[in-house]
Amino acid sequence: MGVSKIRNYRKLFPYSGGQSHLLPTLLPLIPEHKLYLEPFCGSATVLWNKMRSTQEVVNDKDDQLINMLRVVKENPDELKPRLGMPSSEDLFYKYQKEIKTETDPVRKAGMYLYRINSSWSGTSKRDSSFVPKTRNSSASKIDQLDWFSKRLKDVCIENLDCVEAIKKYDAADTFVLADPSYRIVGKNLYEYSFTDSDHIRLAKAFKEMKGKFLITYNNDKFIQLIYKNYPQIVVKTAKTMDKAHTNTTEEHRLIANFDIIHRKFPHFTGTYFKP
Repeated sequence: MGVSKIRNYRKLFPYSGGQSHLLPTLLPLIPEHKLYLEPFCGSATVLWNKMRSTQEVVNDKDDQLINMLRVVKENPDELKPRLGMPSSEDLFYKYQKEIKTETDPVRKAGMYLYRINSSWSGTSKRDSSFVPKTRNSSASKIDQLDWFSKRLKDVCIENLDCVEAIKKYDAADTFVLADPSYRIVGKNLYEYSFTDSDHIRLAKAFKEMKGKFLITYNNDKFIQLIYKNYPQIVVKTAKTMDKAHTNTTEEHRLIANFDIIHRKFPHFTGTYFKP
């Protein structure tokens, strides 16, 4: 069975559990819609690489991440000088401490990008650990920052609870692409991870939707059960957070309230779960 791979995709910063590995599967699955919403935007990899929608909204509960995206959108030139800092353990922990009380949006955004580019696999937890690199990879994004800023020009950027965002923007012509914290494995990767009660609460919000949704999860039996009445497929990708850099794979469960069962993918594992 094949493993999903895509080259030359756009990415502003690394992020634990980012969807770059799923792009070959997700992009062809996006249905017709007018309003596009990501309630857990994270690195916004799908937004950067998909066709523009009439209306687009990205949301995340992480206020530091959202501040950074707003600065990229509104003040890219002010942010650029803060992306060329050398890789330094002292600077990493200095920023990790100072960002908590920083009030200047541009300085805060620079600290966030430095910190997440210097942590293992883009872990967004506020107490993440430094990983030595030849240089901080945010420096490589200076020349690309204008492109990301223009891409965000007409995008609404929200800092809401995920269910609040879904309810606010739900309509018959809305499409929600959701990448919530993976059950169990996501617990130590994000500042705002999910409990089982959170997963159930989110499932309830999706069941009440008027529009369409597509959710990506790890291949978990509990998740399969709470969405048992919806079409589900399992796809296999290269493992994104493998410290040993071995050629390992992981499985992802995709769940939707529209037909994804009969779509064919070059990297599909062949496991269907019909409602």
